[in-house]
Amino acid sequence: MSKIWGYILVAPGRPAAAQQRKALDILGCDTGPIGTVWQDTIKRVSTRPRGQLAEREAMLLAVQPGDTVVFANALCIGAGVKDVAWFLPELQGKGVSIIVNGDIARIEPGGDLEALQARFASAQNVSNKRRSLRGETKSR
Repeated sequence: MSKIWGYILVAPGRPAAAQQRKALDILGCDTGPIGTVWQDTIKRVSTRPRGQLAEREAMLLAVQPGDTVVFANALCIGAGVKDVAWFLPELQGKGVSIIVNGDIARIEPGGDLEALQARFASAQNVSNKRRSLRGETKSR
């Protein structure tokens, strides 16, 4: 039986965890204590984010062909453009479908990821500009 998995990424410039959890609940994820939602927190900027995303790595081991992975927002897919360019094909290689807050058509295994990758890059650019205008700086 296929499952609907949710993924929450708590990091600068992303929606709050509670907001992401609410969106995932609405989209059919089991957000209970023993549910199907995985959550990571990025505390610092990294050129190798996979080491900070242990829950995402565990989710990749848990998903099965026919499952669906849901993200509350395009910014919650990964830590950066290169990370997303790696992660989305990994999901597709597992035979899962991808949904981002219902505002992007469901992407089936083997579907075109370019629009979703471009959407992430655009959203990240906007987020970085907003943070810069507020005087927030990236931690190192």
